[in-house]
Amino acid sequence: DSGSTLTSTTPETRTITMQSFSQVVHCFGYFFLPGVALSYLKKLDRVASTPWFHGAIDIETAKARLQGRPVGTFLVRTSSTYPRYPFTVSILNATPQGKLFHTHKRVKVKFTPEGESSYVILREDTQTVERFSTLHQLVSFMKEHFQLVSVCPRSVIPTTGGYVDV
Repeated sequence: DSGSTLTSTTPETRTITMQSFSQVVHCFGYFFLPGVALSYLKKLDRVASTPWFHGAIDIETAKARLQGRPVGTFLVRTSSTYPRYPFTVSILNATPQGKLFHTHKRVKVKFTPEGESSYVILREDTQTVERFSTLHQLVSFMKEHFQLVSVCPRSVIPTTGGYVDV
């Protein structure tokens, strides 16, 4: 996606569109609040530098990247399909009979007027809501409770000056 701020691969595609900027704001919070911009950029940089974050890839790309990996392999991506759920954790699973399938857990992000965020996911029972102050905490929780065993390797997402194409 040449307009994506989180997946550009060449200098020619380092373009920020209103759509891609809006997607980043949905993922990471209010950029224009006084005193928030630097913490916003640090949060963005911290997530983009994790091995499990694959940026703005679609569901088919996520499935292709998980193909041939061990059961329990996962990745985190941004999603433009459900704006209220800007992150998705894609997981390779198997039935008790060994048939492989993909699970895509949507992550809701809630923001306070002060710019603080919380990351919300439903547990496997789909009744219990879990809240975390960082996406890293959510991924750690999911590793334990959703049997995530290995991170899916990603293609290189280049950064400039320590920040992702912003």
